[in-house]
Amino acid sequence: MDRSRLRGLRLHGAGVELRVPDHDELEALAALAAKGIHPPERTPFAHPWTDLAGDELHDAFLQFHRRCEATWGTERWNVPFAVHAGGELVGVQAAEGAWAEGRLSVETGSWLGRAFQGRGYGTLMRAAVLELVFAGLGAEVATSGAFELNTASARVSLRLGYRPDGQAFLAPRGVPLRQRRFRITREEWLGKPDRPATRIAGLDACRALFGAPG
Repeated sequence: MDRSRLRGLRLHGAGVELRVPDHDELEALAALAAKGIHPPERTPFAHPWTDLAGDELHDAFLQFHRRCEATWGTERWNVPFAVHAGGELVGVQAAEGAWAEGRLSVETGSWLGRAFQGRGYGTLMRAAVLELVFAGLGAEVATSGAFELNTASARVSLRLGYRPDGQAFLAPRGVPLRQRRFRITREEWLGKPDRPATRIAGLDACRALFGAPG
């Protein structure tokens, strides 16, 4: 996949900008993650990558982003956007898409550095990526999950119009935890009169990479 074709894709939300990170931004994001994302006694991630530290965390972080690039296909892709706010890198908002029988479904995931939590960025960056996948790429549905103690993520989903969609049990540290599942359709999102405004730039140049019709 020619990553350079994604470089011009920008999502300009109300107070945030999302773009595909370059090498320097990945290094800065790895350093931000190393400063802490969540209390050490619990993890919000299905894969507990933040349990690593030092060089291990740095290397695993970069390897994940390289793997997203190496395994990219038009039928299945994962794009982790760097999130900028107030002139600073604040975290990552990812969207993982899969096409089946001509329909696109997307799972979202995200994180913010602890210094940037509680400022509303989580809602704005999720809204920006939902606008991309629904208005820009024509996705049918987007889903998200949040462990029971991750109330901030659940609040973002409900605030943006997701509906509860059952539960799953995952064991990121070997002990089963209940994950609440959430779901929103394209019709629900595009029909939401108060959804945060997002301007999408540079999509036409890379739309084919996402498997979306022109």
